[in-house]
Amino acid sequence: MPLIDGLTKILKPEAAVAHASEGAVDLREDAPEGNMCVTVTGLPAASAAIHIKPGYHASIVRVGACQQICDYLLVAESADRTDAILVELKKTRPRPYDKKPREQLRRSLPILEYLRSMYEVDSETSLRDRLRVYYWILCERASERLAKQRVRVKPEAETYKGIEIRTFVGELVSLAVMTGE
Repeated sequence: MPLIDGLTKILKPEAAVAHASEGAVDLREDAPEGNMCVTVTGLPAASAAIHIKPGYHASIVRVGACQQICDYLLVAESADRTDAILVELKKTRPRPYDKKPREQLRRSLPILEYLRSMYEVDSETSLRDRLRVYYWILCERASERLAKQRVRVKPEAETYKGIEIRTFVGELVSLAVMTGE
């Protein structure tokens, strides 16, 4: 059983497992500073976006840093691998000293690991050898002041507390860019 089917079976309907239609999915965030949407293209038929809402995952965990999580878990499957992409959406590119979006990504890995282990118990199969995890910050704009954006071919990469986080500015990004293909 593919992970997408397993997640649909495991998660409640309100978890909003949105299957990609026509090879693309819109990742949306309603924020006080304004709504935003980034479209991920080039998705295989076996792919989905799970909107991870704050507090959804750990109602028994104290409010604070441990409840900071990213916005989406994007899962894409092919014949030989499963890509899990943890995505934090930001209206503008975070500054290097802004640790919050990076912490949100880092603290979301336990959610993925929990869902993976639930799937493995339920399906009696293992994903350990085929699961690849990526961390992304997707931004609509580079700056609050400038409406125009320069063309950015390559995303920015950084290492934060042992994980590689990539940042992309734009409203449209392909799965190939996100997975380094």
